[in-house]
Amino acid sequence: MEKPLKEIKMLMKISKMSLDKFELVASLPVDIAKALDLTKVQFEFNIGIGVDIIKKNISIVLTTHVFGEEEKINKLGEIVSTGIFDLENIEEIIAQNEEKIPNVLLASLVGIVIATTRGFFILKTEGTFLQGLILPAVDPMMFFKKPIEQKGIPK
Repeated sequence: MEKPLKEIKMLMKISKMSLDKFELVASLPVDIAKALDLTKVQFEFNIGIGVDIIKKNISIVLTTHVFGEEEKINKLGEIVSTGIFDLENIEEIIAQNEEKIPNVLLASLVGIVIATTRGFFILKTEGTFLQGLILPAVDPMMFFKKPIEQKGIPK
């Protein structure tokens, strides 16, 4: 468990938010598309995190797979998005947390990427068989079991 942090003014800005990939199954027969029960659609979320001390940024890549049923066999689509966050005082934040990025900070950034991806998804599914489907609310803390350690941080 992380120890409480002393208050640090975080100097952050969103450097980039991008939709890197959006893909629906190539062809879904009309009868299946009409019969698709959107209440049974399942989502699988995967995140990748990169920390660049020299560039003073954290990048979050979110890959979301959409499945047509609870068994997650019939893949309907995929959306991948990236958020890059510049943190001017990243070294201070890491030094104050025993050479680790605090989970609460990472979860906040992941939350921003998830919310942005939700918007991308709504826009990209308009006019498709997934129109009206919304990415569910997700607790970003579920992705973090322990802090991410940084190696080679300049002293």
